[in-house]
Amino acid sequence: MLINLIMIKITRLLMLLWIALCLNACKKDSTPAEPAQKTYLLKSITVDGHVDESFEYDSKGLIKTWSLDNFEYSFTYDAEDRLKEVKLYELSKSASTCKWVYSYSSNKILLTKYYDYQDTHSVSKQTFELTGNKITKAFFDEDASYYYSYKYDNAWNIILTKSVDEKNHSSTEDKITYDDKKGAFSMMKGYNIFFFLGSLAPKAGYTNNIIEKAVVGQEVYEHTTYQYNADGFPISGTTNYRDFDGSHYDVKFTYDYIIK
Repeated sequence: MLINLIMIKITRLLMLLWIALCLNACKKDSTPAEPAQKTYLLKSITVDGHVDESFEYDSKGLIKTWSLDNFEYSFTYDAEDRLKEVKLYELSKSASTCKWVYSYSSNKILLTKYYDYQDTHSVSKQTFELTGNKITKAFFDEDASYYYSYKYDNAWNIILTKSVDEKNHSSTEDKITYDDKKGAFSMMKGYNIFFFLGSLAPKAGYTNNIIEKAVVGQEVYEHTTYQYNADGFPISGTTNYRDFDGSHYDVKFTYDYIIK
């Protein structure tokens, strides 16, 4: 139950996108050198006055640990800086309670989750299908008839998430819109970092910041306004959540960065 609550909170606070690949076009020698760009790595997220999440990085800028409430995630990578393994630790204990292991092929990412908490022990598998370098479909191997598909804009932000239940002939679409500023998570390095838990609903954009999420055909259920610094990165904001029963509430947050 405790793990489930954490998973729900992660889905609410921090999801998306999954990749941090920077592709630089070739430039002619005569092209004037551009000013060095600052690197912004998200250090912590403060929600309603208390630090809710914090991040640590290795020397390459890859996420090393992610602390969330009473839990900590540790990350290891392969030689290509792709996510290899994630372990979840309850801070009051020394042993990990969950482990996610990744393997890669030319057009798929295979995820195996090992769950070991109290008297519950299980192994589950999930597959992400790739088109180019983008995840376009995700499903649990136990039931591939229920899956998620994704559409992207030109900036690699997910703009449409569709969940499909083939057995019951039903589907639901979530439409996502973004600002035109620099994303708080955009400089995090690491292949598919935001899909590491098998999370299927993006919360963060690869390039920009989510300002609105809505179920297609229904009312907006999440809207965020941001305040930005001089470099165009969000430093604080307010998210208004609207539940399907019509009730709504606000969550205020601030971002703190490691700037290099």
